Amino acid sequence: SLPAYVDGDARLEAFFTGWSVTEKTEDYQFKKGVNKALFLEVLEQGVRLWNDKAGRETELGQGIFSADQLWARDYAQTRQTFATDEQLRQLMMLGESTKVDKHGRFTLKAGYVLNNQKNVYEAQALIGGNIGNVIVRYDPDDLHGTVHIYDQNGVYLCDGECVEKVAFNSEEGARVQKRLINEQRRITKKMVDNHEKLSEHEMAQYRKQFEQSAADFVEPAEKQAFSWTQFADGNTVKKTEVVLDDEEDTFEQGWQKGLAMLKKEKGL
Repeated sequence: SLPAYVDGDARLEAFFTGWSVTEKTEDYQFKKGVNKALFLEVLEQGVRLWNDKAGRETELGQGIFSADQLWARDYAQTRQTFATDEQLRQLMMLGESTKVDKHGRFTLKAGYVLNNQKNVYEAQALIGGNIGNVIVRYDPDDLHGTVHIYDQNGVYLCDGECVEKVAFNSEEGARVQKRLINEQRRITKKMVDNHEKLSEHEMAQYRKQFEQSAADFVEPAEKQAFSWTQFADGNTVKKTEVVLDDEEDTFEQGWQKGLAMLKKEKGL
């Protein structure tokens, strides 16, 4: 088999990992690898020897011919047909619908945003035209390169170039950025919700300090209205008698009359 021509090469003997995952060699060193250039050289030689081996037990080989002999007999003279550039664009590139402005410029969602900006593309052939929506085909690993523009019916219009390379150069980078931003938003929302719960919990504890339970409240023995006629003399509270105005006038008149009679008796 082909692995025998490659793994059995003496130059790879020190790097052989075994014929299966359960059959490891005693001196197997999983951290030690063969030089890439040497491996490719051995692989190319192994493939060449395997294809040159005669007596292939296949339907075409019939136990007589080698793979090289079958290729020379049946396939070497066959006309080879390769895909056209248009076919490669249709098969290998991704497409996105977008709108072209009067300046022949447009943006793509594929590159996402960086600092709130998108990649801007320009098609000089579409400047001044009223094209509207188009289909743009692009290489997902080269968003800063050339893109190809088609109308809504799939008819090729022209190429476009990225004139403002301000966002991501690949869809992979855009996907990673979008995922990280969404994760950051989820974390931020969770932090805000947690902060609100924390504030409510703290306020509930503060309110308890100002709330007096019914069991701790003591009713006064007697309720007395405050009177401005009370005054304090040391530790003794005295209460003055309120004298009405009409009673005060009667007392004054009687006192003046008695004083006049006393003066008359004494000849004053």
